[in-house]
Amino acid sequence: MGPEDRAHNGLFLAFFNIRWKFRCQQRRRILKTAVNQIREARGKKELDAMEFLKIDSHKLKTVDMDEKFPPIG
Repeated sequence: MGPEDRAHNGLFLAFFNIRWKFRCQQRRRILKTAVNQIREARGKKELDAMEFLKIDSHKLKTVDMDEKFPPIG
């Protein structure tokens, strides 16, 4: 599969700074973009910021992760 096909099927990579110097909002922006690209490829409507925030917060709680993941420092 080509990279676009892999991404549309939910397989994507995000390259993060080794020193974790990006903020929670940047993590959410990367994930929201990836999710919406997959949804678009599947013919579904994009999630707006509030819809995505609600889902992201729920998923983090499900796996017992801090919403400020990744840690900064």
